Amino acid sequence: MALVQMSLFSYQLGMDTDVTVLLPERRSRPHEPLGGRKYPVLYLLHGQSRDETSWIRGSQIEYYLRESDLIVVMPNGYRSYYTDGYYGHRHFTYLTEELPLVIENYFPASDKREDRLIGGFSMGGYGALLAALRHPDRYAAAISLSGAVDPNLLRGKPEVEARRKATTGGNSSFDAGHIMLCNLGPEEQFAGSENDLEALARKAVEAGGPLPHIYQCCGRQDFLYEANTAFRDFLQKETPAIPLTYWESDGGHDWTFWNREILTALKETHLVRE
Repeated sequence: MALVQMSLFSYQLGMDTDVTVLLPERRSRPHEPLGGRKYPVLYLLHGQSRDETSWIRGSQIEYYLRESDLIVVMPNGYRSYYTDGYYGHRHFTYLTEELPLVIENYFPASDKREDRLIGGFSMGGYGALLAALRHPDRYAAAISLSGAVDPNLLRGKPEVEARRKATTGGNSSFDAGHIMLCNLGPEEQFAGSENDLEALARKAVEAGGPLPHIYQCCGRQDFLYEANTAFRDFLQKETPAIPLTYWESDGGHDWTFWNREILTALKETHLVRE
């Protein structure tokens, strides 16, 4: 695949930001005119404390998709949780409204719902679900690997912090309470808000429109495992109309797991075929 690293000005963020893009390319074939053809797009989001190069550096995503006709867009989400921050930038608006326009203006990218998917790991898994459930009319599917599906659990709560440090090696710059306050606002205002995945799932079903297919996976040794199984149970019991494919395997909150399971997810969504 062809690799494009872009720096662009975002009106919504009010600053320059970076995006890494993979474009379809067959090394064994000559370049040919597209003739107006448009490619489907996968928006692939990174986790907290990572950046737009994470998927290229940490996974074999380029190798997995080497024979696919797919554009992969990997934006820099900083530590935003891909929200329009309570005390921060409009990352959600950038991700779901501005960035697709940029990509569709610059590249032969389809603007059809059935050709637009979104996925990510950890913070990016939450961001993917947030985008797809708030805008089910824009995304055919969302992939969440080790998703931070209940970010309220990450507000510096001792039991969660202890398990996170034990399973990830810790992070001295990880100020969970401050990060969540900036992105989500006060804890007591989260339930039922535009960032609450359970409330969004209910709202999407009640709206009666198209629903995204959710592909959810988490490692059994991940500190977010219980949160993910709880969200799975919620979707199955409370919003069964939302198509859900859930699986789990042994693994932690790391690239060994994400690199393996993104391939599983790509096969589940038929973006990679055996």
